[in-house]
Amino acid sequence: MSKRAEILKVRLDQLQSEMNKLDNRTHRLYMRKQNEQKLMLGSYFHVSDEQFVCQATSDTRVVLRYVTDKYGEIVSYVLNDRWSRDDNGERVEDSKVYHNGSTFNTLDQHILDQSQARFEFMQCAVDHNDDIIAAWNTIEKKYDKLIESFYDAKSKLRTSINDQSRDIDALEKETLR
Repeated sequence: MSKRAEILKVRLDQLQSEMNKLDNRTHRLYMRKQNEQKLMLGSYFHVSDEQFVCQATSDTRVVLRYVTDKYGEIVSYVLNDRWSRDDNGERVEDSKVYHNGSTFNTLDQHILDQSQARFEFMQCAVDHNDDIIAAWNTIEKKYDKLIESFYDAKSKLRTSINDQSRDIDALEKETLR
């Protein structure tokens, strides 16, 4: 390999390192956005009975479950996000509540406790649905702008990396001849 090709490879490594740093920053922003949306979503839901917990399991889903059951869902509220061509990003337009049917073998206070918790959870969904959707989309738009601010730098780096790679390939082919 020629000295010139070695110098170009060093520069290519530097460019790729810069691109990796930008990719990492973008990824961290994306993760921070999801965490902020998840926290916001969870803040709207609560029930009075301490044997139940409302938990945001993602940036688009909150579930009601027993404190002792980490995987079971009694009721869930889910935001339907989809790509919006006009906004050039994800946006929530609507939501759903999934209310699974229950069968109770023992007729006792437990039935009433769960029914009350279901009611309180669904009341939160009904009362705050429009606010949740607006808040989710506001967070999404804020981070879209931050992530978008890296597009030009990434595009220029991608072009430089491609040019550098082409120059190295040309030099290597020339050396082989």
